[in-house]
Amino acid sequence: MTPLARSALIAVIGVIAVGTAVYVIQKPLGTVGPPALSPSVPPASPAASALGPSLAGTWDAEFTHDQFVAAGLVDTAEDNTENWGHFRMLFTPAADGASGAFRIMQLDGPQASGSGTYTTAGSTLTIHCSGWCDTDAVFVLSFTLTPTTLTITPPAPATFRVEPWVRVR
Repeated sequence: MTPLARSALIAVIGVIAVGTAVYVIQKPLGTVGPPALSPSVPPASPAASALGPSLAGTWDAEFTHDQFVAAGLVDTAEDNTENWGHFRMLFTPAADGASGAFRIMQLDGPQASGSGTYTTAGSTLTIHCSGWCDTDAVFVLSFTLTPTTLTITPPAPATFRVEPWVRVR
């Protein structure tokens, strides 16, 4: 075989190899792996169906002093300007999804804030908090959750339960 023919053959083999690689890379995902489910059968989502909505994200609640007092105070010491107004809670999950970092801040008034960690187990939310929450406070709260609303029920401190918290993001 002449050197020219050998070079031509190598070039043809290279073009075929590159073309095959490009074809495989660009192949639509629906044609790779097991057959897709029929459009009439929605795919199962273990996270959504088994666990429900996620607590992860940013939640806001806003209420007046009158609404705060009407919710019923757990302790008379709760009745101070750091406990009513516009609040934001952030839940940043850890890898397990059932625990993570917690932060709460008052967006108006004295702008009090606190931070710590949280865990969930079923409908129980446990917050370990310091700062606004007092040093090393632990709140064990019952809650219900929809994709857009977090509702904390008594006997939680009033600030957590005056109004349902609305998902901001």
